[in-house]
Amino acid sequence: EIAKTKSISKAAESLYMGQPNLSRAIKELEEHIGITIFKRTSKGITVTDDGEEFLRYARRIIAQVEQVEDIYINGKRKVQQFSASVPRASYIAEAFTEFSKSISTNAPAELFYKETNSNKTLINVLHEDYNIGIVRYKSTFDEHYKIMFRDKKLVSETITEFSYVLVTSENSPLARMDNITSDDLAEFIEVCHADPYVPSMPLIDVKKAELSEAVDKRIYLFERASQMEVLSRVPNTFMWVSSIPEETMRKYGLVEIKISESDKVYKDVLIWVWMLLLATFVFQAVSYEFLHKKDNLLGVKGFRIALVLNGFLAPFLIGTAVGTFFTGSDFVVNKTAILDVSSPIISSWGNAWRGLDALAQPHAVLLGLALVGLTTILGALYLNNNIKDDTIETKMRATIKYTALPFVALFVTWLVILILREGYAADSQGVIYMEEYKYLNNLLDSPVTLIMLLAGVILVLIAIWSGAFTKFHKGIWFGGLGTILTVMAVFFTAGYNNTAYYPSFSNIQSSLTITNSSSSEFTLMVMSIVSLLIPFVVMYIYYAWRQMDKHAITEEEILNSEHKY
Repeated sequence: EIAKTKSISKAAESLYMGQPNLSRAIKELEEHIGITIFKRTSKGITVTDDGEEFLRYARRIIAQVEQVEDIYINGKRKVQQFSASVPRASYIAEAFTEFSKSISTNAPAELFYKETNSNKTLINVLHEDYNIGIVRYKSTFDEHYKIMFRDKKLVSETITEFSYVLVTSENSPLARMDNITSDDLAEFIEVCHADPYVPSMPLIDVKKAELSEAVDKRIYLFERASQMEVLSRVPNTFMWVSSIPEETMRKYGLVEIKISESDKVYKDVLIWVWMLLLATFVFQAVSYEFLHKKDNLLGVKGFRIALVLNGFLAPFLIGTAVGTFFTGSDFVVNKTAILDVSSPIISSWGNAWRGLDALAQPHAVLLGLALVGLTTILGALYLNNNIKDDTIETKMRATIKYTALPFVALFVTWLVILILREGYAADSQGVIYMEEYKYLNNLLDSPVTLIMLLAGVILVLIAIWSGAFTKFHKGIWFGGLGTILTVMAVFFTAGYNNTAYYPSFSNIQSSLTITNSSSSEFTLMVMSIVSLLIPFVVMYIYYAWRQMDKHAITEEEILNSEHKY
């Protein structure tokens, strides 16, 4: 509603709720999923790029929930739905016709078939809830589109790669010519589509690649039926197309001519949205709201299972990702690629897993599992500090006790492997090389970092002991401070002392260091000045947190308060 009205006050009015409540709900949602959905400007509310992606998934989830409610609560019959956005191609239209024959006559059905250009197809799939799209592009743009599909989180699969054929009327002089060249086409009229857009590329460059240079007479059309009529009735016209079914050719009196010297090689690529990850975030964001809602679809147990899975996966994946700061990842950096207009992306993954291969690196996974244990312990310590209830206290202390040993074992194993392994070092010229005991040397060369690490570990151990074996309730303060110190020490060890903080094991010179990944000395200076504000931010966070947690929550407060715990 906010995206539609571009105003929080108007949206609140439409939703019959107070503006402060809606603003607070949006802020909590943005903080929870870690993105900014709406940008406040002098001209009103605009949706950010992250917000567009989020809203796309949210609309789909809401639509699916409404469909399920219609079917199982309101008793409506299930509607067969399918939508496809495709290029103007006869073979795809024929396939859709065959598919349409499979529609069941025993239930309502809605099928949407839209022929358009590649740019509109991307928009339809990303923003208009089309189930699938087929994008057609010249093979020379292949890398450009692959990067775009990846960045837009689209799953893609090549259907076919083919050379365009020349189609003209059977009465055209071209139909009687042998060995046609591009120069032979100069006196004829080319029929072509009026919208050959390639996203993020200048239209003039696209037209230059798509249209015949020898031809200066063109008819621009948008409809496939119109192009057939023009080709059939105007004998001196021709068009470059994918192969057309014989039945259609006979119907319009057309012939196909293959040109051997043609460079018009194209791909048709099927795309659809991969939405599991963001759907999980959306599900997490609304779970607390719908957990006890009457007639909720999945029930209380379903929401709780989802929350537990999310609670495990989030710290595990974050910890594993941080682990790759030491184990390395499979990627390549090519800074000269920025000069390539068709693909100005300087970095790319070295395999199809796109970073998920970190899950196959035992050392990185150890840190991920250790972080799961740490977050479990910190959560239990926090609840013991904030909730005054004997039953909950007993359960939380038991949780800490049973989690402590696996956590300590995992973290110590990870730390021992870290200080014994080779590391990615950089010399004074920026050349990356492997150095024995690199991370141990980093700790020894930086006493401050070593002291931070030891102090952090000791504080976390004190928090664990007090939380598991004593009646002390303030262990979260020791655990929280210890965690901050330890995490900072780990990051310092990964990046300082001429170390590659994000190494590439497949192309070692592509590894990132603070020096080679910083835009300029001026940027670093500005960032260092801004960082002086961090202590004030930390003090504010401490003050706000302290005010919220000044008094422990009691059973009486939970039962008598309107707040949703």
